[in-house]
Amino acid sequence: MSMKRSYSVLILFLLLFSAVVLAGNITIEGDITILPVGTVSPEEQSPELSIFTTVLNLFLDKVSVISGELVRLRADLLYQNNSPIVSAPLDFYVGDTKVGTKQTDEDGSSVLEWDSSELPHGVYVVGVDYQGNGQAQPSHAEDQLTIQAPPVSITGAAITESQPSPIQEEKQCTTVSFEVQQPIMGSCTDTYPTTVCDDYPTNASCYETTEEVTHSCVTGYETVIKNKEECRTTALVINNHFAIPTINYACSTMEEGSIIIVTCDSKYDGDGNGECHSGESCLRYEIDGETISQTQRNSHDEFKESDGSFFQEENDLEVRQ
Repeated sequence: MSMKRSYSVLILFLLLFSAVVLAGNITIEGDITILPVGTVSPEEQSPELSIFTTVLNLFLDKVSVISGELVRLRADLLYQNNSPIVSAPLDFYVGDTKVGTKQTDEDGSSVLEWDSSELPHGVYVVGVDYQGNGQAQPSHAEDQLTIQAPPVSITGAAITESQPSPIQEEKQCTTVSFEVQQPIMGSCTDTYPTTVCDDYPTNASCYETTEEVTHSCVTGYETVIKNKEECRTTALVINNHFAIPTINYACSTMEEGSIIIVTCDSKYDGDGNGECHSGESCLRYEIDGETISQTQRNSHDEFKESDGSFFQEENDLEVRQ
């Protein structure tokens, strides 16, 4: 009885084992190691990644432009063994302003054309940044750009005949010299430590060296003498006939029909704004064609032909032919 039971158990085990093998087509060789849930086997563990040094160079087609000109910015991103880094995003800056982002091409180059009218004229540091990607280190390069103010242009317009103003200003102008400091642009060379690998892309054979990078920079400043013209009004000419000096007086004008009224207050005991207030030495002219009348005022409320409180020298009115 026990012998039959043993045979039955053996036959049942063989049937179950055959079913498992046939269903999964499983082949078991060698030792079986059971790992806890969540454990990664040694064969599945990722090898340690190497961080490669990058070299970023920036080139400007112009170092000085007039506002409105296009500036071509080119950046080259390479590994230390001069192999290009492809499809890497590069951020371009002019001063603190980000002007664009471009990806590198198959040669590791990225080109951006920028309109210099976007920023005021001045001297700017142009920079380019690579943020890295976990296997390649971030890097930065910069250069300098001068944006000059555009020249003043005079646009021609149709000339129409018009009557000259009855009130003209005569000016006296002098040339004044002044000094300004301007940057002197040149070339600078910087030396950077670098790692070079001769067996890209494995980069197993590397050595330390240095690299020299030449770029545009400000090498100094020079003093430049410039001239400007300063002018002051010396007289008001009314109807091209009467000249009222404005050296000691500030004058304002008003037209009432054909009559031109000129009010002047002294720059010495007045506030010199062409308005007359009590206590200021004031003169008033009324011109009608080639006829003129003059009154004065100081402590009184009204203009009079002669004000006893008026103590400033009167203007030397000039009558011209």
